[in-house]
Parts: sequence; C-alpha cells; structure tokens
Amino acid sequence: MRAPVKRTAAKKAPGRPRREEARDTRGAILDAALDLFADAGFAATSMRQLAKAVQVRESTLYHHFPSKEAILAALVADVLRENVQSIADRGLSEAAEGEALPLLLRLARQLVAFWTSPREARIFQLMLAEAPKLQGTPLSVRTEFGGILARLTALFAELVRRGKLVRHEPELLAHQFLGPLVVLRILHVVGGEHAPERLRRMAERHVRFFCSVFAP
Repeated sequence: MRAPVKRTAAKKAPGRPRREEARDTRGAILDAALDLFADAGFAATSMRQLAKAVQVRESTLYHHFPSKEAILAALVADVLRENVQSIADRGLSEAAEGEALPLLLRLARQLVAFWTSPREARIFQLMLAEAPKLQGTPLSVRTEFGGILARLTALFAELVRRGKLVRHEPELLAHQFLGPLVVLRILHVVGGEHAPERLRRMAERHVRFFCSVFAP
C-alpha cells in the first residue's frame, strides 16, 4: 500500500499590499511629508528624503503618488474634504432647527476645534509658506476660503429665507461672520497668540455680537 503523499501549502505569490496596509502606508507618507514640507519647505524636500523618513523604497512612494506635487495636493485635499466645508454643510442641514445663535455658536466651536488641531495647524502653515507656488491652483488658501464662503453663503441665505437673520445679502453675511474667525485662526497658527480655549471664547463673543446685529 502506497504511503499517503504529503501536500504542502502553496506559497502565495507576492502581489499588491492589502488594502489596510496600503492605507496605512499612504497615511504614513502623508504624515512624513507634512513634517518635512513644513520644516524644510516643499522645494527643498526630495522624494528620496521622504522615502527615508517613511522607511520605504522610492518606488513605494510612486506606487501611491505619481509625484511630489500629488502628495502636496493630497495633504491639502484632506483639509478641504474633512474639515470646515463639511462643517458648514452640516450647519446648512441644521438651519431649519432653532434660532440662529445656537446654530452659529456650534458652527464656530466646530471650526475652532478643527483649526486648533495640531495636524491642521501644520497644514495651514504649509499652505501659507507655499502660497506663491499654489496661487491660482485648487490648493491655494484663496481656494480653500472660497469653498468655505460658498457654503456659508448658502447657509446664511437659508437663515435669511427662514427669517432667522435680517434680510441682507448672504455673501456679505458670510464675510462678516467668517472674517474675524479667520483672523483668530491666523493669530493662533502663525503667532501662537491664543490658546485653543481662549480662542473658542473669543469666537463665541464674535458670534454673539454678530447675532446681536443681524438676528431679528
């Protein structure tokens, strides 16, 4: 009688990394790029330096991003996707509930909480430092604030339509609301003049004053 033949499991051929591994590697690349771009500058940072910081081969970088510019685009796009624009969109969905003051206080607190997060502060520093390079592109500071203003304008148009703010041009209301908050943000990020808690209190004071002028 023949002895049974032992079968060994076939080894899996190397292929693309698993989705979780790819996501982790992409995140590590973006985190390292943020630190290098913010500290040394975008132009002074090479793909080789970035690969060394992430402890991967340069080919791995190019597997996730076709260029250094694409990495910068991904960093800024993360801000635009998960931040203030989505916060303003949530505010628009809540416009039918309650009065303007509680809604705008929530909105301002959410903005301050996001703007004072360490990662976002570094990205904003990077956007300011690279402003000449990014000017006129979808990654510029002007583009970011343009997207925020568009959403806030829609929010204030709805609040005016529902009689929760006095009849006024919605875009001007958006500028009046956002302008002082942006100044606070810049002072915090660039000058480090206000701790997050104090920044929140100052933002709330601004919102209360805004509503005392524009709420019926």
